[in-house]
Amino acid sequence: MNKYIDNEIILQRKVEPLIYTYIMIIIVTMLSLIIIFTIFNYKTYYNTKGTIISEEGTYYLEVYLPISKISLIVNNHEIVIDKKKYKYKIMNIDGEYFTDNIDTYQIVKLKVSLPSKYKLNILITISFVNGSGTSFLSTLLKPIGQTAGI
Repeated sequence: MNKYIDNEIILQRKVEPLIYTYIMIIIVTMLSLIIIFTIFNYKTYYNTKGTIISEEGTYYLEVYLPISKISLIVNNHEIVIDKKKYKYKIMNIDGEYFTDNIDTYQIVKLKVSLPSKYKLNILITISFVNGSGTSFLSTLLKPIGQTAGI
């Protein structure tokens, strides 16, 4: 008997077909996940708080928004309050600016026809649609790009 490993025996050894099957299943699964993640889009929302104010029998919603988010109000016509969509019209975008040393805010007044349960001077949570949609793959890759400095 030979003390050394015979290379020809190792090279002529056949791989079982079960291993090829496992490798193909893994490759097909990874490719299908990549395709699904690039095709699937979902909407993102910007959440904020607003106060319902009454003046002379007219109710409107007063919202403090960062200047960078004003375009959400201008480009949209629907807000979400308690998982229900409401249409609105912009009454006024105030010319004064308010700051909290981090962001600069403007007051936006929206005319919204709301049910009577909201017609009190209360603070409510509202959501605006933030753009057309985001793919799941770009959401996964975003933290990778941020840590790499891209």
